[in-house]
Amino acid sequence: MPAERECRLSGVTLYSKPTAWVTLSRPRDEETIMLTVTRAYDFSASHRLHAPALGDAENAAIFGKCNRENGHGHNYEVEITVAGDVDASTGRVTDPEAMDKIVEEVILLPFDHRHLNMDVPEFADVNPTSENLTRVIWDRLNARWDGDGKLYRVVVRETARNYFEYYGPDGGA
Repeated sequence: MPAERECRLSGVTLYSKPTAWVTLSRPRDEETIMLTVTRAYDFSASHRLHAPALGDAENAAIFGKCNRENGHGHNYEVEITVAGDVDASTGRVTDPEAMDKIVEEVILLPFDHRHLNMDVPEFADVNPTSENLTRVIWDRLNARWDGDGKLYRVVVRETARNYFEYYGPDGGA
């Protein structure tokens, strides 16, 4: 007879709509419970993958069609996750309307229907890969975050196959 294994529920996610959900989770080796609020957004933008330190031929070889001079576009999907304790008076980790306002101001308005290389200052000298885009979104939100909870994770989906996530310099701790 096989040895008995201990089972326990490690998390529950409640979707209030397809673009907003709350997750209650317990890391495997910890007794603490973590509560996160995630909201999803989207924007359309174009970019050209071109590393300034490389020559034209090398950029073309590495980035292929993504290195075309006039760039190419994506319909990006972005998830922003905030972690924290439930406020006793409001019953929430963060105010979703305040979260939406910050994301609108620092991400959606400056990025939507823009050419990242030309219109976003952080990409003047940095190749706008989705890895770098994810980090720039984190940095912009983290610098501006004044809501309840703490910025925990940023996810950027460039395509159905290209998915990037960042937990900040301290790994979400």
